[in-house]
Parts: sequence; structure tokens; C-alpha cells
Amino acid sequence: LTEDCGTSVEDQLELRTSIRERFPRSDRQWIDVLSKSDLEEFFKRECLYLENAINPTRVSVETGQNLDTLKGRFIQATTDAAENQQAIIPKP
Repeated sequence: LTEDCGTSVEDQLELRTSIRERFPRSDRQWIDVLSKSDLEEFFKRECLYLENAINPTRVSVETGQNLDTLKGRFIQATTDAAENQQAIIPKP
């Protein structure tokens, strides 16, 4: 959660809010990811994000922090989505 990408944290939060509003249904998986958690700047800005985050996963590619956790969350989310999709498709 830095501005290294050239976008302010405030703009990043607005973008997250805009995307989340497009996908409000509770049957859709949503994973909040806070990247670059190894940087000191991250902790200064984290509180801005946490106001709206849903069980965020803090990750760092540099240190490897929580990458396995994030991978597990993605696998679970896609597995759940596939199972839900199959449940609503009528069998021939």
C-alpha cells in the first residue's frame, strides 16, 4: 500500500470502492490484498485502507510474507465459485 505505482493511496482506495460497488453480491468472493507490507511506508497508510477492507491479507513479495496464505485464499475462492456455478447449471 504505497504510491510507488504513481497513484495516490486515496485514488487507490477510491478505485477499490468503485470496483467493490460493482460487485456487491455476497455470493461473490472478495479478497482484499495489502501488498508491500515489508515497507515502513505501508504501516503509515494501512489504517486508511483498513476502514473498508474485508479480512485483508498483508503480503510482501520481497520477503514472501503470506504468499502461501494468499494462494490458499485464491484457490479456495475459485473452488467455491466453481462449485456454486455447477450448482446452478441444470444437469442434462
